[in-house]
Amino acid sequence: MRILLLCTGNTCRSPMAAALLRQKLKAAGRNDTVESAGLFALSGSPATDDAVTAMREIGLELSSHRSTQVTKEQAEKADAILVMTESHRQSLLSAMPEAADRITVLGVDDPYLRGLAAYRDCRDQLDLRLSRWLEEHP
Repeated sequence: MRILLLCTGNTCRSPMAAALLRQKLKAAGRNDTVESAGLFALSGSPATDDAVTAMREIGLELSSHRSTQVTKEQAEKADAILVMTESHRQSLLSAMPEAADRITVLGVDDPYLRGLAAYRDCRDQLDLRLSRWLEEHP
């Protein structure tokens, strides 16, 4: 399965989610492909410092992450597209209405500019929602 995680800028939520999902898939013995991108990303930006710190606290590394802008080809190839908010879903649907049945909204707000505690909370929300998604998509 090819799984695409999308947020706005691809500097915090989607890279955090991708790292968490890869860890979960590996633990389950699965060999799925996981990618992350942003709907409005400035390609080449690093993950935010707080995202790097929050993930490092649980043994996952984001320091080498660089943001990428989602491409239509990437979205077309994905078997599942996990977006953070309903507005992300709507943005993607406006460009790709045929993707509707492959999109899941995780419902995780942007922690940007609210400090490390918000990033930890975001990480924990992502962890919980990804676990639930995996239960529904074995």
